Amino acid sequence: MDPYMVQLGAKFFEIAGKQSYDVISKKMKVAKEKAKAEEQQNAYEDIISELMRDNRELENIAGEYKRHYDNLTISDEDIEHLQNTLNSVTDILIDFL
Repeated sequence: MDPYMVQLGAKFFEIAGKQSYDVISKKMKVAKEKAKAEEQQNAYEDIISELMRDNRELENIAGEYKRHYDNLTISDEDIEHLQNTLNSVTDILIDFL
C-alpha cells in the first residue's frame, strides 16, 4: 500500500478520535462548569473553532483520497491478465476436485 495513503488514513483516524462524542461531551461539560458567562462563551467558541478546523482538515483528506482514486486506472491488459490468472487458478482447483 502507498505510504502516503497510510499516512492520510492515520491522520483521518487521529482527527476522528479527537472529535468523538465522548471527547466533545467532556469538553462541553468543562465549559459549562466555568463560573463566568464570558469564560463559558470563550470555551464554547474554542470548541467550535477546533471542530471547524478539524472538519476542514477532514475535507482536505477526503479530497486527497479522491484525487488519488481518480488517478487510478486499470488498463485492458491488466484486466486480461487478471482474467487469465483467474482461469488458471480455476483450472488448478478443478483438477483437485
